[in-house]
Amino acid sequence: MYRLALVIGFWLSFSALANSLQVVSELPKIDGKKDPFIATLAKHKFAQKYDFDNTFCEVPDVSYYVGYHHSGLYIAIETSDDSVRYHKRGFLYGDGFKVMVGPSTATSRAAEFIELAFSPTNINSDKPQEKYISSYNGDGRARKLSSLTQVAAGTTEHGTFFESLISWQDVYPYQPVFDGKLNLNIYFAKGLTSLNGERVTKGFSIVHDEGIWDEAIAYRLLRPFELEADTDSVKYHPNFKFNNRTQVTGNPISIKLASTAKRDEYSWGIKHKSGEFIQNTSVTWQKHDSATLQTVGLEPGVYQLELCLRNKCVINEFALLPEFDIEAETSQLLAKEALDNGLRNRLLFQLEGITSQILGLKPYEISGQLIDDILSLKTELSSLRSGKSISPHLTKPHRRAFRSRLDGSLQPYSIKLPENFDPEKKYPLMVFLHGSGIDDLSQLNASRSDGSFIEIAPSGRDKFYAYAYYQSEIDINEAIDDVSSHFLIDQHNIFISGFSMGGYGALLTYYRNPEKFSGVAVFAGHPNLANEWLGKADFPNFLKTDSLEKFRDKPVFIYHGEADPALDIKLMQQFSAKLESIGANVTTSFVPERGHVYQDTETHRRFSEWLQGNLAR
Repeated sequence: MYRLALVIGFWLSFSALANSLQVVSELPKIDGKKDPFIATLAKHKFAQKYDFDNTFCEVPDVSYYVGYHHSGLYIAIETSDDSVRYHKRGFLYGDGFKVMVGPSTATSRAAEFIELAFSPTNINSDKPQEKYISSYNGDGRARKLSSLTQVAAGTTEHGTFFESLISWQDVYPYQPVFDGKLNLNIYFAKGLTSLNGERVTKGFSIVHDEGIWDEAIAYRLLRPFELEADTDSVKYHPNFKFNNRTQVTGNPISIKLASTAKRDEYSWGIKHKSGEFIQNTSVTWQKHDSATLQTVGLEPGVYQLELCLRNKCVINEFALLPEFDIEAETSQLLAKEALDNGLRNRLLFQLEGITSQILGLKPYEISGQLIDDILSLKTELSSLRSGKSISPHLTKPHRRAFRSRLDGSLQPYSIKLPENFDPEKKYPLMVFLHGSGIDDLSQLNASRSDGSFIEIAPSGRDKFYAYAYYQSEIDINEAIDDVSSHFLIDQHNIFISGFSMGGYGALLTYYRNPEKFSGVAVFAGHPNLANEWLGKADFPNFLKTDSLEKFRDKPVFIYHGEADPALDIKLMQQFSAKLESIGANVTTSFVPERGHVYQDTETHRRFSEWLQGNLAR
């Protein structure tokens, strides 16, 4: 009985330790080397392992550590492999990892979460992709991490070591000091060698969650880690969060504190996001753990609230929105009968977008872009009211909208006009389709033609379905019709192109409307994506000859990286050969050592030459 009690006691203590978020009292040094405090943290084994139908010459041992420091979440992964394999998308193809953080839920499924991607690298050109937020509340839109979040990888006498200190500011509002736990998952991708010598990946995770690599899944599965019992490191650090992080100017913002010091021990200060200090900070205490920040006199914008305690300071941002009567502005726009219809639709779509953003804003969220959008739109609407004209010929990338004949809704597309745009001149048109998990926003920040085209990026009413369904075709065609009704478009020189999923979408759109387009360009695409993704075989497969006849004598440009781990280059090489066999005019750029990324400078130069060489004169 005594022995059984010992066993049960050991199991209970081990189980508690396995679920514990242990406190790290010293600031971790993130350099890919093991700090002495590692010996105090529990070493965990990943519960889930993934082969992805690969075979491996050898599989290393892989373990992980998690720890709480008042400045951030400490994550470390240790393997018995003797070398780090660097890859721009190491979090998917090795060596790299993802960390998912979110709220506690009854089912462990979190629709609200922050997903961080880490691909440690020693290649300077890959440094911008070394760390970033890869998805926020399921939107799949990349965001930068602050310099406070660090990542590194290195070798040790026992193998390889990956570590990161994730600033609590970067995963706001998920701070375990407030509710005693943190809900997270870690996925580690190890690059290995297969039995036939190919580079392959083996995956490891705490909790099984296909959403880690399937961007169409809009939730994440998380496991709770209980914060270790209070220590002075936690108790006397000035942690705080806002109960409502965004307010309209003039309204108060409530604050919750985690530390238990006396009121007169705290000092407060407000700064502009630029760092400029504002003197008249006004904080009213409610209870020992809550206070109210007064915002009267502050202009719209993003600010920093600094709280200091015993020479330790914490900064969190908050936002103040301008006052804006959306209903009144919408009514006035609709009443202006003489207003250009294209301008009206753009402004109405912006009003709809601002309304949607405000209604969808979570209590813990801020959006400097939303503030800028409101202020910019208020300026335009004020100009309209005063009788000033608004130019429809913005040369920087921006969004327009059309009233869709499909359902009467306002649908967006992005547009970029050439520099020195002349409204009396006719221009060729480049239609560019976005990849999976995103939309048209920011697609035209880089050049998609040679600078002499009007460029548009339709939304396509699609993020994950390879433009296979007809609402995507309708949206693309309506975007082309709308830009043609407001700008002088050379209808004999319209080209369709796209990246990744958009590459298949470009092929499919051309296939369904061959008379509309002068040529098609595929960047890092796939010739049979819809059938593979959607589990069907009734969409065009461009590896089959009967789907290629419409490409005869037509110019086709194909770019693909030979090291693309996402979409196999071999399929595009087969596609290219089949196109040539039926008489298409194919130009290819297959680039060694290049992954699933946009085209390189030399490919873009060749693409520009291809465009000019295939313009109808």
